[in-house]
Amino acid sequence: MGLKLVMLGAGGHAASLMETATACGAFSRIVFVDPEKAGETFMGCPVVSSAPDEHAEGSVRFFAAIGDNARRQRAVNELRNALPDARFAILRHPSSSVSSFAQIAPGTAIMQNAVAGAGARIGAHCIVNSAAIVEHNVVMESFSSLAPGAVTGGGCRIGKRAAVCIGAVLRHGVNIGEDAILGANSYAHGDIPPRTTALGSPARVAGKREKGDPYL
Repeated sequence: MGLKLVMLGAGGHAASLMETATACGAFSRIVFVDPEKAGETFMGCPVVSSAPDEHAEGSVRFFAAIGDNARRQRAVNELRNALPDARFAILRHPSSSVSSFAQIAPGTAIMQNAVAGAGARIGAHCIVNSAAIVEHNVVMESFSSLAPGAVTGGGCRIGKRAAVCIGAVLRHGVNIGEDAILGANSYAHGDIPPRTTALGSPARVAGKREKGDPYL
């Protein structure tokens, strides 16, 4: 028998992840955890209210299927408090291109047609969404995300919980600060400070934000 996958959340990002999760071919069964939808089915799979203790056994892997970076971190922390031995999967779609010299930490999704270049270091519980490109020697800190079609130049750094939105582009060597957002179709020619939202081409700071503020 293959592994069982327990997905935390049953919303839009979870639906997007199902293609990647099923295409991996590693999981014999997928279950979603969502108290508000318990007893229903989602994408043809059962939804339960919580992860029972036996899900920490060796044949089970967890995955936080939540698009909001701060909420995803909270879900992971809550699970680790309840099940300290829980193991997290890496979900990598077979259409993606990941260099053998890249590093991918557990809990991260590399989705359809995404690219991770040589020397890229992608931290735990990150999202590299459909057709996003993480170029050579880029560092993505834990719980950060690239939305569909986002592109980084080489040597960039994306801070913890930072979000690069749909179609945004980073010049090589640019740093996106912790909890910062680079808006859709924006171009970051220079660094984006932590806990800010930057928009436009070239991107300029458009406002402040706090850790946990929604970004979608």
